[in-house]
Amino acid sequence: MDYTLGMNSTSASWQRHLDETKRGLARLLARENLTVRHANVPTANFDLQSRTLTLPLWKNITVDQYDLLIGHEVGHALYSDDIEAVKTSHQFPGLHTYINVLEDVRIERRVQEEFPGLRGSFTRGYRDFFNHGPIFQLEQPIEKYDFIDRINIHYKIGAHVSVPFSDAERLVLARIDKCRTMQEVVALARELWNGQKKQNEEQKQQESPAQSSQSGEEQPSADASDASESDESDADESESESPSDASEADGEPSSEQDAPQGDVAGDPTPSDTDPVAEARAIVNELKKYDAALYDKPRWLVLNKVDLLPGDEAAERARKFIADFGWHDKSFIISAIDGKGCRELTYAIMDHLQHTAGSAEDAQEEA
Repeated sequence: MDYTLGMNSTSASWQRHLDETKRGLARLLARENLTVRHANVPTANFDLQSRTLTLPLWKNITVDQYDLLIGHEVGHALYSDDIEAVKTSHQFPGLHTYINVLEDVRIERRVQEEFPGLRGSFTRGYRDFFNHGPIFQLEQPIEKYDFIDRINIHYKIGAHVSVPFSDAERLVLARIDKCRTMQEVVALARELWNGQKKQNEEQKQQESPAQSSQSGEEQPSADASDASESDESDADESESESPSDASEADGEPSSEQDAPQGDVAGDPTPSDTDPVAEARAIVNELKKYDAALYDKPRWLVLNKVDLLPGDEAAERARKFIADFGWHDKSFIISAIDGKGCRELTYAIMDHLQHTAGSAEDAQEEA
């Protein structure tokens, strides 16, 4: 059943009663006497210093949306404890967005672990935002959003829309999932932000010779270029959905335009890439990221074979396996049409049952 709260409700007293009830709910969940107010703001936010939770005056939102906003901001009240990192981040254009998005993932996970009853409200609330707004109304194909935006979309409304990521980007998602403290979030956010900043500088250096070699065209002056870049950075920071003081509930994807794009090419192995080299790079990154995870059993699963004719898919898979030097189990599947997925599923089940049986035997012998 869908309960909707309208600002033009037939009973203004009921609206006031509900607002007061939600204020009490926020204080109970946060375990402190928070200041809870309603204001004409673009989205909910929580001020870490003044301990003020601000809720937007939105028309016709559902109870689940309301509870989601409260649960999210209470998560910041309970778990976002590095105020200095938030303050410092504003000195570096774009860094606050990275911290905000990653911290949102952490606190939403923790608040739902602490209060399991909120899980349904989060699921239904994000569904309602995706279907009816007023936030998370995507304005372009998802693959065109920056990496940091796609992270935000994935963790907020990923249950309702497919978000593309490259294999390298998925390794970053695994690192995000492992963050347990705000300090870990800030460290990872700085790493991603610095990496993207370096990539932007290298790209700018590569583009500069090409621009200067174009004869007969007037080039912009250095002053004009610098001013343009400065304005763009300022706009990126101010247009982000995050108000300045808190790591607040991210309404819409951030406006940063400096994150890596996902690999969404139609051909699973474009002619200008070396799939074997890329696969080895991913394995090396996995080893650096988590040696224990690297040492676990691994199978090779080649996906998207539906994009190639049957004979070509089989031949390219055979060549990849040979060039990669793979001697363990391998599967060729298509997640779109289900080809090979049944065999993979059964193999996983057999492996799990065998592993569990071996563990029980070892325990009995001990």
